[in-house]
Amino acid sequence: MNNRLSGEEEIPQAPVICELRNNRPTAQVLRPLDTNHYETWHVAFSHNCKYFAWSCGNRVVRLVQWNKQKTKVGWNNDGSRIVADQNGSPKPWKQIDCPDFVHSIAFGSSVPRKKWRNVKVYHKYNYESENELILAIGLQNGKILTYDVTREQKLVLADHHETITDLRFAPDGSLILLSACKDRTLKVWDMKDDGNMIVTLKGHTRPVRGCGFSHDASLLASVGDGCAVLLWDMKTYKRIRKLTGHYNDVVACEFSSDGALLVTASRDTKAIIWDPHLGIVLKEFFHMSPPPPKILAGGANHTWLRDVAFSPFGTHIMTVADDNQCRFWNVFDNSSPKFVTVLPDSISCCFSPDGRVAAVGSKNGSVHFISYPVSVQKLAQLCRHVIRRIVQNTNNIDRLSVPLPLKRYLMYRDFETFG
Repeated sequence: MNNRLSGEEEIPQAPVICELRNNRPTAQVLRPLDTNHYETWHVAFSHNCKYFAWSCGNRVVRLVQWNKQKTKVGWNNDGSRIVADQNGSPKPWKQIDCPDFVHSIAFGSSVPRKKWRNVKVYHKYNYESENELILAIGLQNGKILTYDVTREQKLVLADHHETITDLRFAPDGSLILLSACKDRTLKVWDMKDDGNMIVTLKGHTRPVRGCGFSHDASLLASVGDGCAVLLWDMKTYKRIRKLTGHYNDVVACEFSSDGALLVTASRDTKAIIWDPHLGIVLKEFFHMSPPPPKILAGGANHTWLRDVAFSPFGTHIMTVADDNQCRFWNVFDNSSPKFVTVLPDSISCCFSPDGRVAAVGSKNGSVHFISYPVSVQKLAQLCRHVIRRIVQNTNNIDRLSVPLPLKRYLMYRDFETFG
């Protein structure tokens, strides 16, 4: 069976503009056979596009300033670290040494007026400034190391018992942190309350691989082994529903920026876009042609998806898979990718907040930056995006006094006609 999509050779290539390499010697330690601990399991941009962070090897996270005009990012020949812009001017960078191997990272920013709980108590760590930027780092030993980028303060959160597989901050500025773990639980932490743990969410029967918040942080999704895709209500901390459609372990998920859509990636060779509020499948993006039968999709098919990311405006998704293909899909057309970049051993990806650059992490600790062409969105799509940020729940669309075809459009029921 061909593990490429039909006609993929003619698909345009998205250019790689620069690379971050892991040139730091790694100490010789006893390692499991299934990993070398050089892997860049996660890559992340800060919300204001000022910083980029990645796990680049043996217990190390690097944090560099990111500039849209940057043309060179790398190291000096003498081994010293440097980040240079197009004029050759060095930019500052930071290295965070961690007590254990890193498996996840996430940026969080603060909105001073946004409080998760109305309590007035003394806090050792004051995160009320508009410029607060926190980097959370998930470790193999189940602990979470948080790093205040401005003050360079560290705080350790400890309650999980196995590897932290994913971390997400609520996008509403509350500095609420969500962690996913191989111990089959998710935990919610309040960084504005000195990192106190609020609640443990139990519902997975096997390791949890990924998690994500909706735009207003009212809904969260979690994915994991055993085809699991679960949705949770953040007001009650109760599980709402389980989504069915994958045939293998689900490894990653992300909400669109308007909160109306959810994308999941699985080892069954496909990504699915869901309406999370109704629990239905809207689109499927297959990475093998023809799509594999269930028995192959549920096994070792050599095209396991590793990660998925939504573009900032929700019009494209990006996937990385074990076939060394980094694909960019138009959500309005799932017949074939819009762009493809060949990057061996890719395991993680994300878009920059402005959508102009995509970052892809690899098994050897390096990161490639791909220039992604940004097109002017149609007015209909921009209007839908704004409306759905206000009316996120699809069930509330029926209450709007608008014509039925427009309701269907707002519910993402007709990609082709309006896309």
